[in-house]
Amino acid sequence: MAEPDPPSSVLLMSVIQTLQRELETRRREADEAREEIKRLVAMVEGLTRQLDVLLRDRDEERRAELAELAELQAAAEAQAAAEAKRAAEAAAATAESAESSSTAT
Repeated sequence: MAEPDPPSSVLLMSVIQTLQRELETRRREADEAREEIKRLVAMVEGLTRQLDVLLRDRDEERRAELAELAELQAAAEAQAAAEAKRAAEAAAATAESAESSSTAT
């Protein structure tokens, strides 16, 4: 194989250097992109942790609200039952009084 002539050799060296610079540039860009991806992943992980805390807190608040509502409902039911019992007793007493009055006459 024949040796390349000097102008071809210079041209080949120039092309090789250009390709090496291009390769370095692309490697640097790829490294920068990887760093940006790492930064974004860390940001998303941090936001996910914050969201987990917020959701957990909100869930605990809702559970407390539901427990309070259940207590209020139980108290209202107990009060309604007591009022119904008093009304039944009053009705029975009224009926008994009316019966006593009618038998006394």
